[in-house]
Amino acid sequence: RRAGGGAATRRAGARTFASDGGLGEAIAAELEEEEGNGAGLNDGPPPPNDFVVEPTPGMRNVIAKRSVDGDDVTVTLDVFGETDDVGELPPELGGPAPGDDEDEPARFFTAMVKVERAGGKAMSFQVELEQDSFEVLSAQTPPMDLDAINDQRYLSPEYENLADSVQDAVVAFLAERGMDEEFFGWLFNAAIDKEEAEYVEWLRRVKDFLE
Repeated sequence: RRAGGGAATRRAGARTFASDGGLGEAIAAELEEEEGNGAGLNDGPPPPNDFVVEPTPGMRNVIAKRSVDGDDVTVTLDVFGETDDVGELPPELGGPAPGDDEDEPARFFTAMVKVERAGGKAMSFQVELEQDSFEVLSAQTPPMDLDAINDQRYLSPEYENLADSVQDAVVAFLAERGMDEEFFGWLFNAAIDKEEAEYVEWLRRVKDFLE
């Protein structure tokens, strides 16, 4: 009789996995809580101003498009936004004083707007979105290439250095193409919904892997 033959047979005939360290239980509990809160179940209201959402399942972008007066408008937003945590600042720079209740950090996103015209002309705008407001950060032509991180072309001056009349006209230009406070408010909430939906899908994929 060969020593260890029984163990070798068991290894060949049945595959077993090491403990998951409690990951499966933690993922299942988190998924149950998120689904209980309705995350991933609500698509939210449709966009205003005749924009149409381009489906992006499994991706981290919200994309909305429309055409107006010969201009094709595409708005792309990365749902991995940032937070402005004033709680980390000292009181003299706007942070909370000792003993003050700290507010939740303000969340904001940056959207890329691209306006294309017949003949290949195009212009892009970077817009920062907060819960109840938006601010144009730049106006660029030729448009910024989203894939060219090290794009060294001169696309625009510092936006804040533009004349106030030019900045006001940029805001009016966007509004005439449907990108006003109502639209950017919708886009902010759509980014929150999208991030929550993709998080739930990630939890489901991990849960399926562990089962």
